[in-house]
Amino acid sequence: MLVSCGKSEKEFDEKLSQARVLELQVEMYNAIIHDAIVDAWHDAIFKNKTPSGRYTRDLDTAISEACDSMDKYGFRDSVQSLNSQLLQMASELEPPASRKECYDDYVEIVSCISNLTRKCCSVSGSYKSYCSETNDLFETVSEKKDKFKIKYGNILNNKNEEK
Repeated sequence: MLVSCGKSEKEFDEKLSQARVLELQVEMYNAIIHDAIVDAWHDAIFKNKTPSGRYTRDLDTAISEACDSMDKYGFRDSVQSLNSQLLQMASELEPPASRKECYDDYVEIVSCISNLTRKCCSVSGSYKSYCSETNDLFETVSEKKDKFKIKYGNILNNKNEEK
């Protein structure tokens, strides 16, 4: 269900700004989770130790311990909840005709962030494939956001000029 923004550019720009703040929070959690898992995997492979420093030759033990630690502090639950909120906010944006292309481009960014969140939170495959897939997704999100900033910088930088 779309929530009307009154089809005003100003209202759309304000709601987009709010969504972009949430987007940054989701990205921060994704980076924390990704780094914790990659570090745990790396240490298990090359140093034979778990995140807590215990000796192990079992990769599953190391990854499980890293995931348990993130779950203990609520990182994965938080990022999944924030990601759901971001998807909801993006779906509720109703752009005026003049912002339709901006909206479509932003929804594409949110979709990529959602894919990144799913991949960061669900560890599967090999160390190499996890690193490759998540790094590709981080890069895709970054490229899309850079293009978005270039293309819509006037909207992002002058969002409340009318006040």
